[in-house]
Amino acid sequence: MNINKNTLPSSFKILNGKLFCESVEIEMLALKFGTPIFIYSERAICEAFSKIKNAVAKWPVEICYAVKANPNLGILKLLGSLNSGFDVVSGGELSRVLKAVKNPKKIVFSGVGKSEEELELAIRSKVFCINVESISELFTLNKVSKKNKVLTPISIRINPDIDPKTHPYISTGLKDNKFGLSLSQAKEAYKIAAELTNLKIIGIDCHIGSQITDKDPYVESTNKLLKFVDSVDEIDKTNFHIDLGGGIGICYEDEELPILNDFFSSILQPIEEWSKKKSLKTPKKIFELGRPIVLSSGLLF
Repeated sequence: MNINKNTLPSSFKILNGKLFCESVEIEMLALKFGTPIFIYSERAICEAFSKIKNAVAKWPVEICYAVKANPNLGILKLLGSLNSGFDVVSGGELSRVLKAVKNPKKIVFSGVGKSEEELELAIRSKVFCINVESISELFTLNKVSKKNKVLTPISIRINPDIDPKTHPYISTGLKDNKFGLSLSQAKEAYKIAAELTNLKIIGIDCHIGSQITDKDPYVESTNKLLKFVDSVDEIDKTNFHIDLGGGIGICYEDEELPILNDFFSSILQPIEEWSKKKSLKTPKKIFELGRPIVLSSGLLF
C-alpha cells in the first residue's frame, strides 16, 4: 500500500503495511461496505471538540458546529452527544440536525436568502436564534412569525468592514462583501426589529471569513461589535449574546496556527472587560466552528 504517512489524519496509521482507523483495519471496512467509502474517526472528532471546549472553559461560550463543514448524520449525532450546538444555513441542514439531535434550543440558523418555508421550519422547530441578514428578511420573518403566532428570537448580522487577511473568495466581513449589514444599516435594522410585533431581539452576529489564522481581525471585529452595542438602545445589555461566527484557520500545508487558549483569550477578554466596566453580566458568546472540529477525522478510501 503506497501511502504517504505525513498526509494521514492523526487517528489513522499504517501497521505492517495495512491502514487502520483507530484500531479498525480499513480494508476490512472496504470489504464489508464496498468502495468508495468515507471513513471517520470518532476519537479525532471528540478530541478536536474537547480541545476547543477546554480553551473557552472559563467563559460563557457555546460552540456551535457549522454543519456545512460535514453534514454526515453520524457526525451530527456524535457532536450532539458531546453537547455541541449547531450552526445551520439552510432548511436541509436544519432538517438533518433535527433528525440527529433532539435539542433545537442549541441551533442557530444563519445564512443569506432564507425562504419563507425555511424560516417557518426554523420557527416551528423552536431554534435558539435566527441570524437575520437583511432588512427585507426582518419583514419576511415577522410575517411568518405572525402567521404561526410566535415571538421569534433574532440577532442581526453585522458587516464590520474588517480585512480578515484570508483569501478574497472566502472573505465575508468587508463592506464590498454581500454578507450582513453595514453598521449604519444595522442600526436602522435594530430599530425596525424592535417595532415588529413578532420578533424578539436577543443578540448580535458577525462572521468575517474563513481560514483565518491571525487573531487580530477577530479582536478588531469584537471591539467594533462592542462599540456598536453601546450605540444601540434596542439591544438589552443585561441579557444578550454575541455571535462571533467561525472561520478559524486549519493547517492544509504549512500554515502557522495560533495557540487556541491565547487565540480565544485575546477575543473574549475584551468582552469580559467591557462587561465589568459597565457592571453588566458577561454576555453569552457563540462561535460557529466547522473545519477545526472535523479536519483530521476522515478519509475517502
